[in-house]
Amino acid sequence: MKKMGDYTPVPKDIFSQVEAPGRYNPDFIAADVRPEKIAETESLQQYACRHLGERLPEMAREGRLENCQAIHRTLAEAGLWMRVQHGHLVICDGYDHNQTPVRADSVWSLLTLDNVNQLDGGW
Repeated sequence: MKKMGDYTPVPKDIFSQVEAPGRYNPDFIAADVRPEKIAETESLQQYACRHLGERLPEMAREGRLENCQAIHRTLAEAGLWMRVQHGHLVICDGYDHNQTPVRADSVWSLLTLDNVNQLDGGW
């Protein structure tokens, strides 16, 4: 086993450093893509409510909403992200940054900056 910083000779073939990629199998690769584009089917508000409106309160009831990271992870699974804008939390589309953000408290009334700051670790 080599130690960090040990001399490594320069390879004659750079492809010897990487494994062969193998054959492409679309069933094996699970790509994280959203099946529909928000703007074509529904507003960001409707999309966020459909994906998070029941899930976040359910996580809170089950005690799985203990820090802000849990909220961010849940949003990321739906292709969304959250930030502070003008003193309020807003939910943004992770794929289309030109979409107008939606206030987080319109998706779930308890998703406010004050409540998130009370979670373990705060905002």
